[in-house]
Amino acid sequence: MNETASSSTGAHAFVTIRPIEECRSAWRELTDHSPRASLYHSFEWQRVLNRAYGLKFHVALLDNAGRLAAGALFAPASRPFSSRLIALPFSDYCPPLSVDGALAEKTLLRELVANSRSTGHFEIHGVSASAPWQIVDCFAHWTLDLQRPFAAIEKSMDRNFKRQTRRATESGVTVETGSSEAHAKRFYLLHLETRRRLGLPAPPWRFFRLVQEIFSERDRFEVYLAAADGKDVAAAVLLKDGSRLHCKWSARCANPPLGATHLLFSQFCEQYAGSFGTLDLGRTDVRNQGLNRFKRELGAVSNPLPYAFYPAASSLVSSEHTGGVAGIVSNVWRNLPMPIARVIGGAAYKYLS
Repeated sequence: MNETASSSTGAHAFVTIRPIEECRSAWRELTDHSPRASLYHSFEWQRVLNRAYGLKFHVALLDNAGRLAAGALFAPASRPFSSRLIALPFSDYCPPLSVDGALAEKTLLRELVANSRSTGHFEIHGVSASAPWQIVDCFAHWTLDLQRPFAAIEKSMDRNFKRQTRRATESGVTVETGSSEAHAKRFYLLHLETRRRLGLPAPPWRFFRLVQEIFSERDRFEVYLAAADGKDVAAAVLLKDGSRLHCKWSARCANPPLGATHLLFSQFCEQYAGSFGTLDLGRTDVRNQGLNRFKRELGAVSNPLPYAFYPAASSLVSSEHTGGVAGIVSNVWRNLPMPIARVIGGAAYKYLS
């Protein structure tokens, strides 16, 4: 794919869509200078997705009078017969980046639509746009300020969150941390159980093995595990990206001791208070009352996380809120034997982007 769009705003601005291999330096310039650059824009995240799912990346670059102004990272959807470009599959958000501010990003989005020689089907996570883009507002992005001392963070926690944490401590729940492949595998076993309970396929083990391998290269990967009576009952995976600490995945067994997950989160907040600027808790469907309540009681705050589609939104945007055929499939998935769910889910997961 190597396509050029003439600008509807003038001869001096145009968009090209090129393989990432042809414009790595331009993409690095954008990630180095844009305040919106995140984990999901990084080359490390691209390596994980490429090696796990075979994704190939392209960058839409906005040139303004011979100068790089903005860019967006895309990968084709893995679903058969789909021509949609997504920014970015398996990523909570990946908005356009700019060295010239919001106006350049708006111009980029406008020029993508104007590019009649492109696929014409786009999905961008974490950006709003005017018509003809279609916006879906079903997600919230939760973050917690980690710049404060832990005493201040703990004070902002809801009374119920602190009560549940005490219960877990009093009942003998312990927390262990580590960054080895063995720690990742222990998390993965809990993650498989959690996803099946929710009626959802889980990523294959090779995905988490690659996350562990790639992000451990510079000590940016860590697993927190809560145990009771010698059994893992809750877990979370942390990825470190500059001043931002991502709680990227969490999991728990079916009936953990009261407060086990609360204790887990409280402990890594205490560990990293003052060491990072922000704890990124990712996206949550606004209709998922339980998960939103947990993050709110932790003391996190939410902001809208819009998804932009052109020309129209996908039929299933959120896996947290399913109905119709998807709801039926989800109910069937909950009752699959674990070995079958693991094999089928691992093989099918790449097609769910």
